[in-house]
Amino acid sequence: MVVRWVMAIKYLIYDLDDTLVSDVLNQQGAFQFLLRFLNIPYREELFFKWHQFDQDYWKKEIYKTIKVPEEYQKNKESYTEYVRSQRFALFFKTDFPFLLNQVYQQGLFSCIVPILDAYETVSSLACYYPSYISTNGVSEVAKYKLKQLQLDSFIEGIFSADMTTHTVTKAREEFWEELIQFFQIKQTKEYLVIGDNYRDDVCTPKKLGFQTCYFSSDYMPDFQGDYQIQHLRELKKIV
Repeated sequence: MVVRWVMAIKYLIYDLDDTLVSDVLNQQGAFQFLLRFLNIPYREELFFKWHQFDQDYWKKEIYKTIKVPEEYQKNKESYTEYVRSQRFALFFKTDFPFLLNQVYQQGLFSCIVPILDAYETVSSLACYYPSYISTNGVSEVAKYKLKQLQLDSFIEGIFSADMTTHTVTKAREEFWEELIQFFQIKQTKEYLVIGDNYRDDVCTPKKLGFQTCYFSSDYMPDFQGDYQIQHLRELKKIV
């Protein structure tokens, strides 16, 4: 566990996917659900091809290259739906990406698998540290996942990419700036962000003054965070 001396922590902000719930297993269940709808046999290599494509779509910001028609720019909800649906237009070469996006979203509710020690860690620490969620996912799906994990009663609030003005992800400082406003944060240095994505959960929030904890066994030669853990239960040794 990597540790640096920092200011006392008063609040916790958890990432959700691959920090509290297995994102790979969740997406795999949704993809299987979608393929059944399309009457396409499930193949693991096809899923991993989709999973890599989906990661690239968001992390490499491929979605930023897509021209969103004016009629879908009228409100945040329609803009978000259009951007998310275009993943299916590109991957499946389909003319009905909106329908596939809806089916896939339904599938995300079908397979919720917790990360080891998620319940025990979050429930015990919530007694002392008000806890929040930041996620690149959809807010309604995030709420459902927390409920399925029986963690919803320990979480004070959720802020997700689809709640931002321009559907920006945690890789962008704008996400964290809007999160600060949404949660009415006065001192970011009192908050510890915990997550598995080095860029999204460590480097970017660090720029806004948050303390950060990298949840990974990966070695970073020029580590920018304050802490690093390999198991969620190690979080108790930090706070």
